[in-house]
Amino acid sequence: MAALISDSGYDPIELHEVELLDTLHAATKDVTEDAFDAFERRLLEGAFEIIAWRRRGPAG
Repeated sequence: MAALISDSGYDPIELHEVELLDTLHAATKDVTEDAFDAFERRLLEGAFEIIAWRRRGPAG
């Protein structure tokens, strides 16, 4: 499995990423992918940007 991921050009997924996917999956289990509109996608992107900013710190 790791070799397949490595060959795809992606890094292996981390446990905290799996936990985020589980949370998203639970919240959207009855929603199809095409049901996400531009606002919802931007809202999720913004949340992840805030998390990254907090982990890096304001100067990062």
